[in-house]
Amino acid sequence: MSLIRIVFFRVLSLILAVVLVSCDTSMNEIMPKGENIPEQTFETSFKNFKKVKFASYNDYSVGPAKVYFYLLKDERVIYQFPDYHIWSTSWSFESIKAVAFKDVNADGLKDVVIIAEYVTGIGPTGMIPFLVKGVYFQGSDQFTTNIEISNLINSEKNYKKIKTISAVVKYMKTINDENITGKDDR
Repeated sequence: MSLIRIVFFRVLSLILAVVLVSCDTSMNEIMPKGENIPEQTFETSFKNFKKVKFASYNDYSVGPAKVYFYLLKDERVIYQFPDYHIWSTSWSFESIKAVAFKDVNADGLKDVVIIAEYVTGIGPTGMIPFLVKGVYFQGSDQFTTNIEISNLINSEKNYKKIKTISAVVKYMKTINDENITGKDDR
């Protein structure tokens, strides 16, 4: 009787060990937040990430609404981009107007240029959407943003001038190369 118990508990402990190992590896897997935005999800390739799917997700489940960006390979997240709008955590995501993959800092690597709409939700104009433009600079193993560049392309002075991807790219060419490394922030 005791031999059967010993065998039973050893088999049970092996089964539990296998279950715990499989749970542990799945817990390290990044799961996309929110719902996929299919019209803003694209097959593309990046030198340092190869062929991937750039996927946009919105999350309206907790306020204010947020947008998330991921690189997927075989429908699994291999990279999560830094937060898109870094100026205000109270702004609420509305929609993505445009996404493009262009080398904006002449380093030979495709960067990601995004134009999204947000609302503040405050005051008489709180539900009127406004554009937020951003650039993710591709590095060797990650994408980064640059707060100075984000502030420049979203400044009051440039707000009316920069409303399209081509306007963002054109403006980026006018900025001093030192300022567009994309290495100083997130």
